[in-house]
Amino acid sequence: MSEIKVNKISPTSGGGTVTLATSGDTIQIPSGVTIANSGTATGFGGGGKLGQVVAVHHTAQESTSSTTFVDVPSIVVAITPTAASSKIMVMYTLTVGVDDRQLCFNMLRDINGGGYAQVSMGDASGNNTRVNNAYSGTSYYWDYMPFSMSHQYLDTPSYSVGNAITYKLQWRVLGDTSYINSSRDQTNHVNYVRSPSQISAWEILA
Repeated sequence: MSEIKVNKISPTSGGGTVTLATSGDTIQIPSGVTIANSGTATGFGGGGKLGQVVAVHHTAQESTSSTTFVDVPSIVVAITPTAASSKIMVMYTLTVGVDDRQLCFNMLRDINGGGYAQVSMGDASGNNTRVNNAYSGTSYYWDYMPFSMSHQYLDTPSYSVGNAITYKLQWRVLGDTSYINSSRDQTNHVNYVRSPSQISAWEILA
C-alpha cells in the first residue's frame, strides 16, 4: 500500500475544488482518527441530526397554592449548543395531583443570563390568559391517582456558540393546593402514589 504525506492539498486554481476519488470508490477513515471541521460541511445528509441531550429527572414532591405564576422547583434544564443555528427541542412530562380547580403552566427561556421570556404559548385573545399547558381535575380518582401532563416545543433561539440556554416552568392554581410527583390527597396509604417528572432539552443541528 502506497502512502503520501503532505501538510496541505490545494486546488490548482483559487476557489477551485479538490476531488478525492471517483464515483464508486471508498475512502476509509481508520479507527481512532478524528476529522476536525472549522469550515462548512455540506452533503452529509443535511440538518436534523442530534447534537446532545440534557435531561433533569425530579422525584421529590412539590406543591403550590399560588394564584400567580411562580417557578416550579427543580423543573429547569440548561443546554449550551455546540454549533451555530441549532434548534432546541424542549420536552417535559409532569405527574400532577390537582382537584377540580384550574392548574396552569408556562414555559420560559433565558439565553446567557439575559432574562426569562415566555415561549410556546397560545395566541392572544381578549382577556384570556396565554399559557403553555393547563388542566382541571374532574374525577374523584384524581384524589389518589395523579395524571400525566406533557408538552414538546421545537425552539429556534437566537444565540452565540457558548451561550447557555435555560428553560424552566412556572405554575399557578385557582383554588386548592396542587402537586407534582404525588397525588393531591396526602393520605398515607398504598392507594396514594408518588411518581417522577422530567424535563429535557435536545440540540438539533442545522
